[in-house]
Amino acid sequence: MSNKKNTQVLRLLFFSGEKCRFCPIIEDIVRKFVGQRMGNKINITTVDVDLNPDIASKFKVNQLPTVILGNEKIISGYMSEDEIQDRLWNKIFQTLIFKDSSFERRKEQIFVLSQNVISSITKNELIRPNIGDYTHIGALQITNMSLLALDKLASNLIYDAGKLQGLYGAGQLMISLLNPEIHNKIKISERFKEVIKGVLMFLSNNEKFPLFIAEEAELLEIGDSTANIRVYGSAFSVASPELGEPLCWSLAGEMAGWIQSNLGKLIKVTETSCWGLGDKYCDFFIEILEEEPSPVLSSYEGKKELTERRMSFQNTLMIMADNFEQSHFLKKRLRKKYGDFIHISVVQSTLTAIKLKDKFLGMLLHSAGSTYGLTGPGKQIIQNLIAKHNIKQPMELEQGIKLVVLELQHPTTLLTRQHSFVEYTIDNENEIAEIIIYENVYASGLGNVGEKFCDFTAGFIHGRLLLLLSDNIFVNEVSCHGSGDPYCKFQIIVD
Repeated sequence: MSNKKNTQVLRLLFFSGEKCRFCPIIEDIVRKFVGQRMGNKINITTVDVDLNPDIASKFKVNQLPTVILGNEKIISGYMSEDEIQDRLWNKIFQTLIFKDSSFERRKEQIFVLSQNVISSITKNELIRPNIGDYTHIGALQITNMSLLALDKLASNLIYDAGKLQGLYGAGQLMISLLNPEIHNKIKISERFKEVIKGVLMFLSNNEKFPLFIAEEAELLEIGDSTANIRVYGSAFSVASPELGEPLCWSLAGEMAGWIQSNLGKLIKVTETSCWGLGDKYCDFFIEILEEEPSPVLSSYEGKKELTERRMSFQNTLMIMADNFEQSHFLKKRLRKKYGDFIHISVVQSTLTAIKLKDKFLGMLLHSAGSTYGLTGPGKQIIQNLIAKHNIKQPMELEQGIKLVVLELQHPTTLLTRQHSFVEYTIDNENEIAEIIIYENVYASGLGNVGEKFCDFTAGFIHGRLLLLLSDNIFVNEVSCHGSGDPYCKFQIIVD
C-alpha cells in the first residue's frame, strides 16, 4: 500500500496590511515563484494584520511584509526579488527534503488516543474519572465549524488528519471486530463489500463501541470498487445551518482510513450531501484508487472574501449557540435516536492531528474561540451575576476573572461535560491571572507530546473578558495535558 507523505501541503504565511505599500509587489513575487516551481506542494495564506492582530502578535510580526514557513521568518520587510527567491528556495527545499517529524508525533498521539478509547469503552477505565468520557456534541461542532469557516485550506487538512486517524486509530480495529467476515474474503471486490458493511455497522446502532459519531448509516449503492452510503445524524454537522459547503471532512477522512486499512488499497471518500449543503443527511462517495491523488490547494482569498467568511462564521455561531441551548437546556435534541453526547475521542482525534500539522490553525481556533466568547451562549449567566451583585462595567481584572470562573462553574455549563473543576489565582500587583481547568474535553488523557491543544478555550476566555474589562488582555495556555500536565492552565495578562 502506498504511503506518500510527501503529498502533504506546506503552508506559507504572508503577513500583509492595508498601509503596506510594498506588500502587493512582494506578494506577487512570492506567488509567482511558488506557482512556477512547487505550486502543488505549497499553499500561500495571506494574513491581514488589520483583521488578525492577535495572530500577528503570536507570530511576533513587527514588520511588513513578513513571510513565515513553520515558525521561521523567511522574509521581513522590503527585499530585492533575487534575495526573496533565494530565501524561499533554500527554506522550502530544506523543509521538503527533510523528514516531517510531526508525522511520527501524530502517529504516536493516535496510538495513545486508541488505547484510551478502547480502555474507556471496553474496560470502563475512564479518561476523565470525575465526569466521564462523553461530552455534548456542541464541543465538536463549534470547533470544527471554526476551522472550516475561517480558513479554506482547513478542509483538506482536516480530511488528511481524519485519514491518518482512520489508518492508525481504533476505528479500523472496531470495524473488523464488528464484521469478522472481512478477514474471510480474499478477492478485493468481495472484501470491499464486507468492509463497507463493517463501516455501516460502526456508524449505526453500535452498542459494542458507542462513540455516537452518527445515528444511522445505510447503503445506497455498491459496486466492485465504488460505494455510496448515507449517514444520518452526523455529529459533525447535524442541525447546522446551510453554508454552501460540506462539513464532515474529518468523518470522510476517517472513513477513508478505516477502509484503506482493512482493504490494503488506496481509498478516497467525498462528501456529496451534508447539512452544510442544505440536506438533512450526509452522503459519502467511496472509491478505490490506483494511485495517491494530488493534494488539493485552496483558492486565494482576498480581504473582502476573508471578511465575508468571518461574518458567515459569526452568523453560524449564533445559530449553533441557539441549537446548543435548545438541546441542553430546553431538552430539544438535535439527534432523537441516541441523544447529543459523543465520546471525547471524536473531538480530540481531529484537533490533535491538525494542531501538530499546522500551528496556524491553532491560532485560528484562538480567534474563533474569542469570537464565540463575545457572541456565544452563556452571557446571560454573567449578566445575571452583574445585576445581582450590582457590579459596574467596565470592571477590574479580579472581578472579571471571578465572573468568568463563576460561569465556567455554573451548573448549566458543567452539565455539558466539557470540563470538570475550575480554579483561579490573581496577582493584582502585576495584573496577571491564571485560570486552571481540569478534565478539559480537548486535551484530557492525551499524554505528553510537547503541545498544547486548548486554543479554543483560551480564545473563549479572552472573548468573555473583552465583554467585561476596559483593558486589552492576552490569554495563552501555559499548561496542558498535551504537555504532560494534570490540568489546563490559562494565563491572562493585562496589556
